[in-house]
Amino acid sequence: MSGSLHKVIAEAVVGRLAAALPSIPCERARRAEVEQQERPLLVVSIGDMRANPNASFGETFWDVTFVVTGFPAAASTDVLAEDGIGTMAQQIIEALDAQALPRPGGGDLTTGVFAAAIEPRLYGAEEHGAPMGEVSVTFRAEVALPNGVLSL
Repeated sequence: MSGSLHKVIAEAVVGRLAAALPSIPCERARRAEVEQQERPLLVVSIGDMRANPNASFGETFWDVTFVVTGFPAAASTDVLAEDGIGTMAQQIIEALDAQALPRPGGGDLTTGVFAAAIEPRLYGAEEHGAPMGEVSVTFRAEVALPNGVLSL
């Protein structure tokens, strides 16, 4: 696992989710709609990467945002679908929150990963016949790299 910081973080997140939730497939950067028969599914997307102005000499600290969107299986009722969304959010957070992501070759890539937002969405009956929805969990992490470097 080496390459751009974007790729390394995405692969580390997918690896952590796959290890913690082996019964739920996990993909990166999916744009296609998730069909009912593909559920449950997790999708990882990398968001903003901003240089932290409080960097120390010789290093740049990057504040990285990424989102894990969970698509639980359809349920028999709206209440069970909402419960499934909540359970999936909890599983995602337990797999990633307050843990460092691994650096290729050993050690920690991040100083930690912290949940920043949870956005549940129960689909309306006009969108989908079966009761289902999705949840997006936004995380923040900090990565220290030598100045001018964005790859590992």
